[in-house]
Parts: sequence; structure tokens; C-alpha cells
Amino acid sequence: RITIFKSPKYDENFYKEMLSVINKNQLFEDIFIQTNKCDEEIYLKMKIVPIEVEDNKFFVALGIDLTNEKKLQQSLLSDDLTALLNRKGLILKSNLKNNESYALLLLDIYEFKVYNQLYGTNYGDYILKEFALFLKAFFYEEDLIARFGGDKFAVLMKYENISQLKKIITRLIDKLSSLDIKGLSINIGIALYPEDANDLYELIEKASIALSLAKKAGKNEYFFYDKNIKEKLKQIEYIKNLINKALEEDKFIYYFQPYLSLKENNIIRAEALLRIEDN
Repeated sequence: RITIFKSPKYDENFYKEMLSVINKNQLFEDIFIQTNKCDEEIYLKMKIVPIEVEDNKFFVALGIDLTNEKKLQQSLLSDDLTALLNRKGLILKSNLKNNESYALLLLDIYEFKVYNQLYGTNYGDYILKEFALFLKAFFYEEDLIARFGGDKFAVLMKYENISQLKKIITRLIDKLSSLDIKGLSINIGIALYPEDANDLYELIEKASIALSLAKKAGKNEYFFYDKNIKEKLKQIEYIKNLINKALEEDKFIYYFQPYLSLKENNIIRAEALLRIEDN
């Protein structure tokens, strides 16, 4: 009876395929997910072998319990703190199709280290778990959500057009206020497939570059990757290094621009200009 193999984890097409195979006297092999008396999932690697005895046909089912192996495998793909996928889990679970459009959102909690410093790591862990629950409630079940470590999260989702995607991101930022975490803000870097990348690894790299620019722009800012971002980041890094060098070597020069009052025919104030002498 096929009913002994029934599981809510599979649709009718799965069982139609199984019947089609065994009715042709062929071996059917697959992993069946069932539940035990404690309502816990168990994984059985089953072989269903058709056997004919005289005019009667019988089916012999042979099974190996893979539950422990599956649980270990799942634990290696998930984040212990939030129960989301980890980086490896996201990579293994993703399946980018050439005829679909995907967006990878890398999310970083703005100045997360401040929460840890002011309130301790236990409160920091509470924020991470609450933010993970928030992401799971906000996005669809088919969207892949992961914690990449620290305060960085990722969402891999399908999208229809840029306008729709921007509305989703704006709504996401607006809904942060619903969390019971005072002043929580984020930054988001976005990369698109197949426009920006050929695979998920490249997509992660491009989204990380966009996230770097968003973090420099301030809280609740988001940036889409584009080919000019690397150049912008180089310019920002050059300016930052130049300022640090000027501070260390005292290379700032002060200029004062006088403001004249035509009515009083006199200098009434001055604007101070700060320049760097970089020879």
C-alpha cells in the first residue's frame, strides 16, 4: 500500500513517479521524510524492489535511517545563534536559474559594536536573534535568508524590476521601527543576477562592495553595485589616508576669506578654509 510512504513533505507528482517506476518492475530509490511518534522528522533512504511470485506481484521496501547524518549535515549549514542558514548553507541551497532575476541583499547592523560595548554581548545576541526573526517574517518563505557571521546577514530573492526591489528595501527599512530595539539602523548592499555576476560567489563579492559604500554613507543607506563603485571606494580611501597623513605630519594650511560689508565699508567676519599641503 502506497499510503505507508505518504508524507506531507512530498506532492502527488512524487508518488505518481514512484508508482510509474515500480509498476514497470524497476527499482525505485529515494530519501523519504517521515515523522515518528514524537512528531520528529526522520530520514529514511528507501529502496522499493518489485518482486513477482508466480502470478502475484509484491514490493519489498528496504530502508536505512539517515536521521543522525541529516541532522549533522543541517547543523553544519545553519547558524547556531539565529537558526538561519550560514554562508555555506546559503551557497549550497541556492540555485540560480538563467531565465530568472535574483537580488542578493547584504545587510549590516549600523554600529552594532556600540550595542555590545554599552549593553554587553548578551544584549548583542538578543538583537541578532530579533533581527533574524524580523527578516524571516518580512521576506517570503522561498527567499533564502542567512547570517554570514557577526552582524552581517544576507537575503537571496527573486525580483521583477528595480522599482519593485527599491520599494521592498524602503519598506524593510521603514519597518525596523517595529522592533523593540531603540535606534536600530542598517546598511544594505545589493547586487543583481545576471546583470552584475555570473554566479553566487561573484554576487556576494559585488554586494559586499556595495555594502562598503552604504556603510560610509551613514545609517539606513543602501547602494546597488555598479561598475564605478570600486573607483569611488578608491577615491574615498585616498582622501581618508591623505587626511590621516596631514594630521600626523601637520600639513594643514589655514586660509581666511574676509567678508566685507558694503554698508559699513569694513570687514565684518571671515570664513576659514582648511587645505592640505600635499607635495
